[in-house]
Amino acid sequence: MKKMRRILIGIICMVLVLPSVVWADDKDKPLESGNVFIGTARIDSCKYGEEATIELPLVNNERMDVINVVVEPVQNESAEVYPFTIKKTNIFKKAGSIPKGQTDDKSFHFNFKVRKDVVTKEYPVQFLITYAKNTGTQENPVYRDVRYTKTIYVQVTGESESEVEPTATPTPEETNTDGEGDSGTDDSGDSYTGSGSSSDSDSDSDDAKKTGTPRVIVDGFRTEPQTINAGETFKLILKVRNTSKKTAVSNMEINLEAAGSSGSSSSSSSDSDDDGVTATTASDVFMPVKGSNTLFVNSIGVDKTQEVEIDLTARADLTQKPYQLSVSMKYEDSSAQQYESASSISIPIKQKARFDLSTISVEPESIMVGEEGSITFSIYNKGRTKLYNVSVEMKSDTITGGDAFVGNLEAGATGNVDLMVTGVQETTDEGEVKISITYEDQDGNSDSYEATCNLFVMPESQLVDGMMEDMQEEDTSGGVNLWMILGIVGAAIVVMGIVIAILIKRKHKKEEDFADEIFGSDKDE
Repeated sequence: MKKMRRILIGIICMVLVLPSVVWADDKDKPLESGNVFIGTARIDSCKYGEEATIELPLVNNERMDVINVVVEPVQNESAEVYPFTIKKTNIFKKAGSIPKGQTDDKSFHFNFKVRKDVVTKEYPVQFLITYAKNTGTQENPVYRDVRYTKTIYVQVTGESESEVEPTATPTPEETNTDGEGDSGTDDSGDSYTGSGSSSDSDSDSDDAKKTGTPRVIVDGFRTEPQTINAGETFKLILKVRNTSKKTAVSNMEINLEAAGSSGSSSSSSSDSDDDGVTATTASDVFMPVKGSNTLFVNSIGVDKTQEVEIDLTARADLTQKPYQLSVSMKYEDSSAQQYESASSISIPIKQKARFDLSTISVEPESIMVGEEGSITFSIYNKGRTKLYNVSVEMKSDTITGGDAFVGNLEAGATGNVDLMVTGVQETTDEGEVKISITYEDQDGNSDSYEATCNLFVMPESQLVDGMMEDMQEEDTSGGVNLWMILGIVGAAIVVMGIVIAILIKRKHKKEEDFADEIFGSDKDE
C-alpha cells in the first residue's frame, strides 16, 4: 500500500513539474522577427510609488489571421533598466486571434506599480510577443509559433521631480553651468531639469514644476478616401492631443517620416512649403504633394485636441500592406521651454489587381450531346500585386466540366488555361457560355472576373436531319435534281443502244455486199 502511495505521489509531482519544464523550453526558443507590431502605446503618467497603466494596441501585419497571441513584459530586478516592481507570478495578457490588417487595442492592458527608487528618465521596457501564424492556406492551415521582443519607451518621474511629466527635454541654454555634466543627473542619481545656481534659474525651475511638462500625443488619424490605392493621392488627418491639464503648448513643428528610411525626421524650422525645401524620407513611401513633410501648429490649449492635415501621394510600386509612418513633434510650453515627443501610425496601402485574357479559342464551335470540346486561353497578370488561388469555372446549362485551378500568379506572370467540356443539353439560345475567374489578393479578399465565349450543343439526330435538309435545300435552290440525273442517264443509255444497233446493222450489210461480189448473188444464178 505504501509503495502504491509513493508511485501515486511521484506521478502527481511529474504532472505538476511538466508544465514548468515545457514553459522553460518555450522560453529557451530563439527569438525571431514577426509582423505583429505595437502601434501607438498609451501610457499613464508614471510617477514613483504610484500605479500606472500601459495599453499596447497590436497591429496584425501578417498575410492571414494570427491566433494564440500572448504579450508578456520582460521584467528585470535592476531599477536602472526596469522601472516597475517585480511580481512573483508571470504577467501576461492574451487574445484568441487578431484578424489580418486589424488592430487589437482592448486585450493588452497592463497595470504596473512604479518603483519608489526610480529616477526621472526614459526607460526602455521590453515586451515578449508570441503568436501562431498560418504558413499554409485557408483550406489547409499550417500554424507555426513566432516569438520576438518589442521595446517601448516609458518616461518615469522620480521622487526628486514629482511634478515633471514625460518627454521633458531641456534645451542646452536651460542646463546648469556649474559643470555638473550634461546627462541630467547629479552625483546622487536624482534627475533635474536644468536648474542652475543663480536665483533666476531657481525661479525658472520652480515655474516649470508648477506647470509641469506637457505631453503631446497622436490621439488618432483618418484618411480621405478611407481605402488608399498605390499611386493615388490622399489626405492624412492627424488628431494631435495636448494631454497636459496645466499648460498649453505652442509653436509646434510636426515631421512625418516613413519607418525604416535613412532620412532624418527632424528638419529645421526653415523647411517650409514656401521655400520648397523637401524633407521627405529616403524611401519616399508617401510623397507630400506640396513638397514638404513638415506641419506647423500655432497652439493647442490645455487638454485639447486639434486636427492637422497633409496631402500625400502613395508611391505606385508599393506592395499591398500597412506602412508605418513616424510622427515626431517639437513644441514649447507657456514658459518657452522646448520639448520633443514621437509617435507612429500605420497606413494600409492597397494594390489594384489588373489582368487581361488572350483570345478565347473554342474547338470545335459546335458539338453534339455527349461529345467533348476544348476551350483554351491565357491569363496575364498586369498588376503589381500577386494573385493568389486563381481558379476558372465554366457556367452554362448545356455543358459540364470546364473547371481548372491555375494557382498563384506573380506580377507580370502568365497562366495558361486548357478546359475540356462535355455537351449535356442542346443549346436553345445564342450559345453564350460564361467563364468565371476568381482570385484572392494579398489579404485573402476574394474577387472575380467574367468573360464569355460561344459554344453550340446539338442533339445527334438533329445534326443528321440538318445535313439532309441542307442537301435538299441545295437541290431545290438551283442545284442538279437526283431524278433529273437519273433521266439523263437513262436517255443516254437508250441513245447508246440505238447507235450500237445501227452500227451492227451496217456491218452486216457490208458483209452481204462483199459476198455477192465474190460468189455472185442468187439472182445471177
